[in-house]
Amino acid sequence: MSDVNASLQANKALVLEFLDAVFNGPEERLVSLMSPDCLCFVLGDTWASGFHTKDEWLTGWRHATATIHSDVTVSIGAMTAEDDRVAVEAESHGSSPSGKPSHIQYHFLFRIRDSRISAFKEYFDTQAAFAAFDITPAAAEVELGSNIETVTHVISRRPVTAGG
Repeated sequence: MSDVNASLQANKALVLEFLDAVFNGPEERLVSLMSPDCLCFVLGDTWASGFHTKDEWLTGWRHATATIHSDVTVSIGAMTAEDDRVAVEAESHGSSPSGKPSHIQYHFLFRIRDSRISAFKEYFDTQAAFAAFDITPAAAEVELGSNIETVTHVISRRPVTAGG
């Protein structure tokens, strides 16, 4: 196995360990897998959405995990690694504190630096999460900003007009 391939496999293993720690803890393990300056982005329009420092994200993580009192199963699908990035497809099955079934689909993008998570973005089915956990959208309170670090291409659509 080439050094590059071994590094990409190590990055995937780190991401799997991180996701396991997100759902199973303990917090010390989770913290040890993140760089001190880890930047986190959560999609949606709730109090937890947008960009957050590691400490801000951990505060939200503590709040979220304290509300889950049922078994949750997370299935990992495709994982793709390139350079310092790992993309993950996933879905969770469980139930909300009120007993409503929960099935949420996710896509994560992780960045790795020095064998730690240096940044991640969590994209998920907000409608399914809102319905299962009785979350009220807070669009007026949340300014997500762009989730793109560097624009590499721009694709535009021009409307088709009659006769042309």
